[in-house]
Amino acid sequence: MSYTLSDLLVDALIELGQLNAGEATGGSNAIIYDSTKNGTGRDNSWRGGTVFIWETTDGLAPQGEFARISSSTAATFSLSFPALSAAVDAGDKYGFAGVEYTKAQLVMMANKALKKWGDLDQVDTTLSTSSSVAGYDASAEWDRPYGPSRVDVARTATAYDEGWIEVFDWYFEPGVAGSTGKIYFKTYPYSGQAIRVWYHAPHPRVTTFDDVIDGRIQPEAIVQALVTEALDYNNTKIRGGDKFLIQRQNKAEEDYFTAKMNAPRTRKSKPAVDNHCL
Repeated sequence: MSYTLSDLLVDALIELGQLNAGEATGGSNAIIYDSTKNGTGRDNSWRGGTVFIWETTDGLAPQGEFARISSSTAATFSLSFPALSAAVDAGDKYGFAGVEYTKAQLVMMANKALKKWGDLDQVDTTLSTSSSVAGYDASAEWDRPYGPSRVDVARTATAYDEGWIEVFDWYFEPGVAGSTGKIYFKTYPYSGQAIRVWYHAPHPRVTTFDDVIDGRIQPEAIVQALVTEALDYNNTKIRGGDKFLIQRQNKAEEDYFTAKMNAPRTRKSKPAVDNHCL
């Protein structure tokens, strides 16, 4: 099962001790009722916080979705929020957190944590060869300081599934600020062959509940990275005045680096070279 943005936020809030868990006793696509919590807190105690639906009885929507809490009531406990894609039913598992870390802040910090992981190997297959053309414009995604790390060309002009051949007679010419670079082949490939460019880039931004976290990133590590970002945010906001938060942040940093160090590494097989494809 894919690890999503929603999973990441829930796991981080649990680590931070910020998530309150519950089981809905009823609801709709814009409200949750939980009679087991009747009389808890005060009206609008949770306004501005975030609610997560992490498990539904049928495994369908709105499972995984989250939203900003617009209001809450205490006597007959309920949380209201902008409409989800389906109704919350009795028995659905949910969690909610207050305004210490808002939905917008959590998503922002999750993307910062993913950037902290560093660049990942990516591939771009948007280019294809043209007759008597040696230079091709770089994609903005892989026109980075070091350019591509590897280039492959499809074996044939018609079938991708016949495999790729790594080629070596190319070089990268970086562009000036505001423009993309170019990749040049020293000899002309046959026309119509797909080009696969390997490059290094940060994880794509995640914004919606079901955006998938790249499987090469260890979930435990990225959770600790997000916890670190959240605690650093809080420590900075209060100018480092809470010793517990500082100690907790230091522990999260250690846990992050340990988890990252122990994460499995991706191994790439190297294909045989066949210069006849050029």
